[in-house]
Amino acid sequence: MEQAKKQKGVVIFCNISGLITKTINDESEIADCFPQGKLFSSCFPIVALREALDFMVAVKSDGSAHSGEMIVYVNNHPISLLFAGALIEDTIMLVASNSKGETEKNFSEIMGVNNE
Repeated sequence: MEQAKKQKGVVIFCNISGLITKTINDESEIADCFPQGKLFSSCFPIVALREALDFMVAVKSDGSAHSGEMIVYVNNHPISLLFAGALIEDTIMLVASNSKGETEKNFSEIMGVNNE
């Protein structure tokens, strides 16, 4: 029987310029890809850079956005992540996971807490 794929996720906070100000993770190594003080878009390899930039522009212009899969490298291994993001005052909050369902669930939960 095939083992279930372990869910991995991270929440990233950026300023309006896309500079990472805080990262919260679920004990996975994904957060290491998004260090504080680095531009969000610079965390991606060249092949995913355009999509990362487009995603950030969509979050800022539309107030929220969801991405397709984007690749990051964790310990030199490529990992596909799906992102959801929202502009909350002057902060960009991004949620990422290797599962669309997990990304959407975490994003909805965090946005629900923010709206209370």
